[in-house]
Amino acid sequence: MLLASLGTSIANVALPTLAQAFGASFQEVQWIVLAYLLAITTLIVSVGRLGDITGRRRLLLAGIFLFTVASVLCGVVRTLWLLIAARVAQGLGAGGVRVTCAGHVFAGRAKFHRYAVFADHL
Repeated sequence: MLLASLGTSIANVALPTLAQAFGASFQEVQWIVLAYLLAITTLIVSVGRLGDITGRRRLLLAGIFLFTVASVLCGVVRTLWLLIAARVAQGLGAGGVRVTCAGHVFAGRAKFHRYAVFADHL
């Protein structure tokens, strides 16, 4: 869960360097961060429900696998748009990891308490 959270802020630090490396404008490079955040936020509800249906452990492992593969892709791509696509995939994996981790941690607690604690960590 730490890597999923760190993935948001670590790219912000590197934006000026990435703009220089790709020869792109700062606005174009901001899509690296936006793509990751959009992928995570769009999955929160659906991944939680999917974890209830298919099993949280299976979904957690799939999220870790997707996050890992996408992280490797982020390191080897040569164009900005492929990096943005890899960041979308990384965000999808991170979304699965964050939600299923929260599901494991708060599985035995009352429903309203789970939402309150989880919302505090977003």
